[in-house]
This record gives sequence, structure tokens and C-alpha cells, in this order.
Amino acid sequence: MKKISIFLFFICFIVTACNSDTIDSPRYEGISLVIGVIGEAPKVREENVDFKKIDFKQLEDLSPDFDAIFIMKEHLTEAANQEYVRVYTNAGHWLLSIR
Repeated sequence: MKKISIFLFFICFIVTACNSDTIDSPRYEGISLVIGVIGEAPKVREENVDFKKIDFKQLEDLSPDFDAIFIMKEHLTEAANQEYVRVYTNAGHWLLSIR
């Protein structure tokens, strides 16, 4: 019975470790950032990064209020529409799409 308990504990530990969404990376300590997000904002540990939910209409306006724009995975199909080509070609380097 003791061997089964140890085995089950080991399996639970492995499964939990494999499901981690945590990425071991250095913490961002630069200036405060405001990032527009189309979709659900990612969870971050940094306190100097603020996410503001936006829609595609706001994307077309290219507001200078944002340091970057994230388009989340579930919205990439809509983001690929022809109507947004002008937005992307004029955006420069600050428009990002993340997985």
C-alpha cells in the first residue's frame, strides 16, 4: 500500500509540473506600459504593465495611448481580414500577435 501511495504522489507531481503555464523569465522592471488587448488579457506578474481591453474599431484608430497592441489567439481569424491590412502596414513595430 505504501508503494502505491508513493507512486500516486509521484504521478500527481509529474502531471502538475507538466501543466504549468509559468515561464521562467526575467521580470520586466522598465517604465510603465499600457497595452491594448483584443481578447482576454494575459496574466502577468509585473505591476507596471497595464492591459486595456479594446476592439477592432479602436485598432483601426491606432491610438497613441498604447505602447503595444496584443491580438490574442482566439481573434486571429478576424484579425486576418482584408480590411485590417492598412492598419498592419501602417502600425510599425508595435502591433503584436501572441499565441
